[in-house]
Amino acid sequence: MVELYTPCFKLEIAGIDKTKEIWKNLDNLQYSDLEEGESDTLSFTVANCPAFAIPVRGGAVRLWLGWKEGRMKYFGSFNVDEISGDFSPATMTITAKSAYLCADSTLKQKADRQWEKISLADLTAKIAAKHGCKAKVSIKTYYTYQAQTNESDMAFLKRLAKEAGGSLTIKDKTFIIAPSGVATRSKTSLQFTAACSGSFTVQDREKYGSVKAVWWDKENAREVAIVEGDGQPTHRIRKRFASAAEAKSAISGYLAKLNKSQVSLDITIPGDPMLVSGAEVTCSGFLPKEVNGKYLAKSVTHNISKTGGWTTDITLDKIS
Repeated sequence: MVELYTPCFKLEIAGIDKTKEIWKNLDNLQYSDLEEGESDTLSFTVANCPAFAIPVRGGAVRLWLGWKEGRMKYFGSFNVDEISGDFSPATMTITAKSAYLCADSTLKQKADRQWEKISLADLTAKIAAKHGCKAKVSIKTYYTYQAQTNESDMAFLKRLAKEAGGSLTIKDKTFIIAPSGVATRSKTSLQFTAACSGSFTVQDREKYGSVKAVWWDKENAREVAIVEGDGQPTHRIRKRFASAAEAKSAISGYLAKLNKSQVSLDITIPGDPMLVSGAEVTCSGFLPKEVNGKYLAKSVTHNISKTGGWTTDITLDKIS
C-alpha cells in the first residue's frame, strides 16, 4: 500500500494552470462543500507582493485536490465572485462560487410562469434542462397548479422542496431534491485514528409524533385535514395545499425533517478527497461507543496551507 503524505492541488484560472504561481505565494486555500441550499465555495489567499493581476469577475476557476503519491480528484468548476485584499501586509483573496449559484447566474433571474398538471420531478427536470443540467428528485409530489410569480428558478425550486419536506442542492450539474436527512451521494466510512480531532454533541430535542396538513376541496368548498402519525405533539404545516396528493407528499417529508438527529459530530482529519456533503458516513472506533453509527455529512471543508498541510473538517448528523 502506498503511503499518502504529500498533499497537492491544481488550480486553473481561465483555462491556464496557475498552480506553481499560487503555491509559491499561498497563504491558504479553502473549499467548502455544503449539503443543501448554499453555494459550494472556493477561496484562496496569496501574498500580493509583487502584485498579482486581478482576475476577471466571472472567470472560470477549476480545482483538483489529492496526494502526490496517489491521484488527484477533480472538485469542479467555479466562477470568480469576489476579489478582496489588504495593503499591508499585501495579500489578495479570490472567492469563487459554483457557476450555477453565483450572484449573476441566470438561475437567480426572476421570472413569471404557471405550471399545471405536473410532478415535482418533471418540473425540476424542465428547469434543470433550461440551465444545462440534469435532475434527481426522490420526493413524489404532483401539482394541479403552481404559480412562479416574480421568483427566480432557484427560489421557486427551494420553496417547492421545502413545502414537500425536503431540500434543494446542486451537485455535479445535477439538481437534487430529496427528503431532509436522507443521503443523496455515495456512501463512505470514517474510522477513528490518533490523527482525528473534534467533538460530539448530544441534544435533547422535542420529537413530534405526528404531522397535520390541510388541503382545499374545491368541489365541496371546504378544508380537509390529513394527519400522519398517531403520537403527540402534532406539528401543523401552515400552508394550505391545492390537493390531497400535495398535502400527503408534504407530510411524508416533514416528520423526518422535524425529528432531527440528536447526535452530531464535528471532526477534523487529514485531507480526504472522498468525503463529500450529502453522503452517508459510517463512523466507527469513536468513544464513547454510542456516537458510532451512520451519519449524514452536512458540510465538508478542505483547508490547505504551507504550515498546516491539508485537513478536512466534516460536520455530521446522526441518521435516526
